[in-house]
Amino acid sequence: MNKYIDSLLLDLLKLATKITSPEEVITNFPKLNTIEWEELRKAAKGQSIEALIYEAINMLPTTKQPDLYWRMKWIGDSIKIERHNIQLQKTLIEITDIFDHNNIPFVLLKGFASASRYPNPMHRNGGDIDLLILDNKFDEACSLLTSHGAKRKESAPEKHNGYYWSNGTVIEIHHLLVDLCHPKALKYIQELDYSQEIETIDIMGKKIQVFRPEFDCAYQLTHIIHHLMSSGVGLRQTCDWMLLMYHKGEEMDTLCLLNHLKRLHHLEAFFTFVLIGAKHFNLPFDIWGWALCNASPRIADRTFAQILKNGNFGKITASHQDHHTIKGNFVNMKNYIKNNIRFYWLCPAEARWFILSRSFRFIKKKQSDEQNANA
Repeated sequence: MNKYIDSLLLDLLKLATKITSPEEVITNFPKLNTIEWEELRKAAKGQSIEALIYEAINMLPTTKQPDLYWRMKWIGDSIKIERHNIQLQKTLIEITDIFDHNNIPFVLLKGFASASRYPNPMHRNGGDIDLLILDNKFDEACSLLTSHGAKRKESAPEKHNGYYWSNGTVIEIHHLLVDLCHPKALKYIQELDYSQEIETIDIMGKKIQVFRPEFDCAYQLTHIIHHLMSSGVGLRQTCDWMLLMYHKGEEMDTLCLLNHLKRLHHLEAFFTFVLIGAKHFNLPFDIWGWALCNASPRIADRTFAQILKNGNFGKITASHQDHHTIKGNFVNMKNYIKNNIRFYWLCPAEARWFILSRSFRFIKKKQSDEQNANA
């Protein structure tokens, strides 16, 4: 991606999320030509932040905004995102009512939990609804969804089942929070008492359980690293994490946060992303100075360059292939190895086990396909 466009995109993203001075961005933002607006919109779509960027564009003087043709395109993108988020919100409330009525506790992951920290939650590009089911009621939750008309979709059996709700919304019901590869980190996730890590937020008058900032910080980071090492990760998830740090960082219990990060073996990644936040998202140096002292500028620059290059789940580079085919799995395996070499020092413990874990899955997938072909 063009570095000039990258810079403009970041300026507008910080303007939309209110983590920078509006006057600074508005004064310095240049008047763009048609080609540059087209490149900016393409970059925003690749990062799944187009509604946020349009929100920032509306704050610019009319002389610096795009012409009517491009404004209509931005408006169309934003309306689609808002409508999808409204549908997600309504579906979440329906499922909450069902689960509450049947005494099934859950934690809302990512999505609206992250969106609540944006100035306009409806402009955070939503995907599906992720819920972690508590108290060993995973099977009961799945049965309930099916009994209410949800259709099973392809799942990741190692961590969740997926369903289509009646309106087409995708719901992922997790029995495992995140698919970590390091055995000790995975054991920590499996045995953690989540009841100590929960708070609530209000969504349409409903109290929905989400993770407390300390654990949410560690969890979101594991999710980012997982995708960075596989399909790629972009500015949407990065911005979710930065807004959590920006709004809740001062309140966090540092010892509690460090304990989670050490047990999950993601401490190096935390230092790196704090440095990325300080350089590109205005994270305050006075609060996170101790973390910045432990970060590598070279690793931070390389990581952020890859985030800008890949886009949301690798949307820009399209490096992730169809995992239903042997060829697709082989290409993905090569990309996993390449990414783990590139980002080894970002999260060394997880990187070592990531390659072993994915190699095992690749071999198992190949054996399973061969058995099915011979059956």
